Amino acid sequence: MNYTPPILITSSVKVSTPVTKLRNQEERINLTIKALGKWVQSDNNFKIIVCDGSGVDFSKQIYLKYPDANIEFLTFKNNSLLVRKYGSGYGEGEIINYALLHSQLLQKEPSFVKCTSKLYVENFREILNCYNGELICQCTFSNVRILRSFFNTYAKEKIKLLSIDTRFYIINKKIYLNFFSQAYIKVRHSKTYYLEHSFLDAAIKSNLRHFISDFAFKITGVSGTLHKEYRKIGLLRFLKIKMNFSLIKSVKKFEKLFIA
Repeated sequence: MNYTPPILITSSVKVSTPVTKLRNQEERINLTIKALGKWVQSDNNFKIIVCDGSGVDFSKQIYLKYPDANIEFLTFKNNSLLVRKYGSGYGEGEIINYALLHSQLLQKEPSFVKCTSKLYVENFREILNCYNGELICQCTFSNVRILRSFFNTYAKEKIKLLSIDTRFYIINKKIYLNFFSQAYIKVRHSKTYYLEHSFLDAAIKSNLRHFISDFAFKITGVSGTLHKEYRKIGLLRFLKIKMNFSLIKSVKKFEKLFIA
């Protein structure tokens, strides 16, 4: 795909949710700038929007570090009381909607890339090449081991589509606004119904097809929620994941959901 959508980096330097383990603001900023550097080094022509929903302006640090990059910085204060009550996914939904409304770089673009701050995706180009102009994401499934071990009618019935990985995805802006922009309102952390679940429900309701990747996204960086570094996916693990997806893709109820 020749077209490269702008990359929206969602950030929240000040933490509102009590379950988030990485709480040091300076560390959160430094990790965001470090991951941002990987995007810039990958292609200095990327259009990048950093939107922080906690009211912290660290744009000077970004522009000083990457003076030649095409980066737009936005900051605002989201509803911290509701974020604390319902979970970080609620805040993320507010951040994306704010960026879509206020970003100059996003205004005339048909699609955008969403990436959580502190993260980088090593096989971004591979993912972009598979983007169909609507949505591409990776999903989680249950009972994959049963399917891999037996691959019979029982195993096919047991496998379930659980959620969409909202750390990174590429999506058409109109589709996002029509089907996903209000998904965050349904997030209820106390009931273990996260943005990942609400996003999946929205995708199913939209009748989207061919949006699930059949290979792993090579996400690196640090999880703010867990304060844990994502390890690089090695070749053997990458191939194992691809084999699992190939099996799931062959199950009739899922075949139309995977990328063609």
